[in-house]
Amino acid sequence: MMILENKINLLTEKINAGEFLLLEMKKIGIDKLPYAKSSLKRFIDGKTMDVHYNGHYKTYVKKLNDALSKKNYGDLELEDIIKSISKFPKTIRNNGGGAFNHALFWKMLSPNKQDIPSELKSRIIKDFGSINEFKNKFNEESKDRFGSGWCWLVLTKNGRLKIMSTPNQDNPLMNVVEGGGFPILGLDLWEHAYYLKYQNKRDEYIKNFWSVVNWKFVHELYQLKDKKENILEEVKFKVKDFMLFLEQQQSLFPEDEIEIDYLNSLCLKKTQRKGLSDPFCKLLKLRRTLEDKKLKKSLNDSIKVISKFYNFNRTLSFQKVIDISLSDENYGRTISFLKILADFIESDTFKKEEVKKRLSGLIIDDISKDDLNDILSAVRELEYAKYEQSFEGDEFDIKQTKLSLPLSCDAEEFYTLFELLKHFKSGEKDFNVYVNKMKECINSALISDVPPIKADLITKKPLYIIDENNNKEIIFGDNTHFEVKKMDVEVDSYLSEFFSIFKQSSLKNVKKDYLGEYNKVITEIYNYVKENGDGYLEKIKSQINGIIFDNYLIVPIENLHFYWSNKGQRGCDELRLSIRFRIKPDESNQINTYTYTKGSDILVKNSRQVSDSFFRKYKDEIKCP
Repeated sequence: MMILENKINLLTEKINAGEFLLLEMKKIGIDKLPYAKSSLKRFIDGKTMDVHYNGHYKTYVKKLNDALSKKNYGDLELEDIIKSISKFPKTIRNNGGGAFNHALFWKMLSPNKQDIPSELKSRIIKDFGSINEFKNKFNEESKDRFGSGWCWLVLTKNGRLKIMSTPNQDNPLMNVVEGGGFPILGLDLWEHAYYLKYQNKRDEYIKNFWSVVNWKFVHELYQLKDKKENILEEVKFKVKDFMLFLEQQQSLFPEDEIEIDYLNSLCLKKTQRKGLSDPFCKLLKLRRTLEDKKLKKSLNDSIKVISKFYNFNRTLSFQKVIDISLSDENYGRTISFLKILADFIESDTFKKEEVKKRLSGLIIDDISKDDLNDILSAVRELEYAKYEQSFEGDEFDIKQTKLSLPLSCDAEEFYTLFELLKHFKSGEKDFNVYVNKMKECINSALISDVPPIKADLITKKPLYIIDENNNKEIIFGDNTHFEVKKMDVEVDSYLSEFFSIFKQSSLKNVKKDYLGEYNKVITEIYNYVKENGDGYLEKIKSQINGIIFDNYLIVPIENLHFYWSNKGQRGCDELRLSIRFRIKPDESNQINTYTYTKGSDILVKNSRQVSDSFFRKYKDEIKCP
């Protein structure tokens, strides 16, 4: 057993160390120097390092981010850009290479003289004959580079080391570099890297490079590439067997470490199959950035349940689920989405439902993202309904929420919006004329009396707390209206949405043909209500006394912020005009809440500290550009 345990520990250490290095390399930001600018005097002076770092390197990063911001390239990581550089314009190739190469270069230098680790030393001797021969070949390749560029020690796909140079800011990882590979050591040969100290004596600069090489970091990069893909075979485990063992021997690791190792394994497993890596590795990255322990635990618990349901034979379906959960680019919604799915999978209530059968059957390669989202939307609705039904008893009446804009004017366009879209597309009707009519109709709705909201829950009798003197204090009286949302309080949610015409099954097949015109209409309406609809939001808010979140947590209405949004359920592809809400923490990150216990009219008063990341972002309303 000890031998097996040691192998698992080795696996964990290797994976965690390697992935940490990759995440550091992928950052598109300013990497800190790991030493003082003047500490590499055997190689370079402090003034040169200051110009090199603060002048050249930071400029590369700034110009890269500026170039990326001019076009919507999506959520990119620096290493991904480098590997697929042929898809990008020259300015991103030059500045992306400059940012990536220098981020590596700073770590490849050290003020402390180091010996080459034995494993790497053996590999170098095997491929070059001796350490001196290796250094001589590296020096000659560096000297032969005419003009600006870099010299590299590269690990090739077949596991051998080779020396090569690249012009300008190119990197061996770039898919435009012939005969490239994985760089583990590099030397900057641009004049700005050495000229203040060496002037035209570049040979001396190349010679002195060996006195400051960070061999420990070079060795870690070598292990990362050479060992990462084979380590599961080295300990003679398949991922499935490894996870089965962890489940049977949980006493070997704390619970949190088991879940982290599991996500590591999924990420590593999928990186070996082209096209399946992103969702799992992004989820792992999300897990590492979370500060809130409750959110971490929720994510871990959900992934464990979902993965058991789909198992390793149906990972494509699991991958699609994770991909959709991450499409919102909001970690709170991602965690809430996965928790809803996990709760549904664990539930006995809906085992025989068609939705459950469809979920378990998601193993078809060509199932579309929209198809899966429709299924998961049904899951979400069932879970919400189940949560609302759990309140049934002496304290509450259960009713369905229904909120709509009271369009009393003669605006038949709202009721035949699809027909109007066809006229817009064909040019038979003037877009601006009819949208202005819509705005007039909406304005009359915004200033009219708001129809009563049929809230999810209405109290049958008062709800109390017990004060310090052991007396009952009424907090919510009878006929108090509550919305119910099965989610964490830190997640934005819809109160209601309007004009979602493509929800209709009869229109789904033509959505792609008319989505452009539809989104244009919604954008015009959204901009109008954003400017003119605050009064309507206040009327809506006046009819609701609070929101009941997951785990029966009640947040009073004064701690909630309502706003208009144009973001749809599938992101910014299909827009929606909607009213959303979110909590408002006070200056100390706190929100006042009450906890309801099923079957009791006594509430527990408490306060909740929201995560720092949420507190920093809570004013950022969710909307599409």
